[in-house]
Amino acid sequence: MGIVWVIEKPGRLENSIASILQGDVAVRAFASVRNFLKLGRLSSVQPKAILIDGDDFASDVENLEKLIEIHWGESKIVVVASEGIKTHSGTFFVPKSSFLELPFVMQRLLHNEKPEKTRFTVMNDLCLDFEGNRLRVLPEGEWMHLTLKEAQILRHLIRFQNRFLSHEDLCNEIWKDVKVSPKSVSSHMSRLRRNLLASQLTIESIYGGGYRLVSQALDP
Repeated sequence: MGIVWVIEKPGRLENSIASILQGDVAVRAFASVRNFLKLGRLSSVQPKAILIDGDDFASDVENLEKLIEIHWGESKIVVVASEGIKTHSGTFFVPKSSFLELPFVMQRLLHNEKPEKTRFTVMNDLCLDFEGNRLRVLPEGEWMHLTLKEAQILRHLIRFQNRFLSHEDLCNEIWKDVKVSPKSVSSHMSRLRRNLLASQLTIESIYGGGYRLVSQALDP
């Protein structure tokens, strides 16, 4: 497991960088630039990456990048922020709009792969790993394995979220020229619904023979 440091202000109930990375990497959080410089330089640990909340420390990003290069030259620098933050050419930028993809971006970076090659599709609290045929409810759900057809169906539903897809639409896209009964498609949907029980998303059956992926309000 890689070790990463996070510089962000405390007290955030959601969209916390440290909290979304917990479990995927070993995280140490610093609440201020002063705290980071003081305690970080006393540490004997060389982090794999140092993440900066660019919205919290917009005016400090440039200086932090320079200091990290001096004291932790082997660490990757990642800035997570809204659009418009200027970063060094060697810094990886992750927009807040892609915040839920951060664990998977970090997996790529820590394995020296470019994050734009990520194979994951994220929608609401659902993450689909299409290459691995598995899905996960974010932020703390376990990976659930899918059959190839289930992964193909779910990706197609995500692509056309809230849009009605008929039995014929699904068969033409997923099974191509193979004739498939409505009962077989319904069985695939039932299994996918069980996997989505903890998610904000659900698969809705439409009268007349079809389905659509919709967001549902969860009970508090």
